[in-house]
Amino acid sequence: MLLSEGGYTWAAITGTGCAHWVAHPLGISQGVAFNQCLEGRTIRVPDLVAGKARIAKAKDVKVNDTWANGGLNHCGLVAKVETDKAGTYFHGQGDFHR
Repeated sequence: MLLSEGGYTWAAITGTGCAHWVAHPLGISQGVAFNQCLEGRTIRVPDLVAGKARIAKAKDVKVNDTWANGGLNHCGLVAKVETDKAGTYFHGQGDFHR
């Protein structure tokens, strides 16, 4: 279903909104066309991280790397890197990718 508002055309995204949110600023257009938005950006977490190298050590993570949980149904974009003295970020699960 397409919606138009203010000169823009919008379509419902059937993927994961988080992957779409990460894909736009990084310019990621991976996966088949039906797993991309109208501008060709990725909308599913597995497609977002496909082909990216896993970052083995947390100390090597940098801004603009991606994080995805183990189920590949949620992800995020690294905006800032800092030490978490309590060790609670991400509850110790998921992987970072570059």
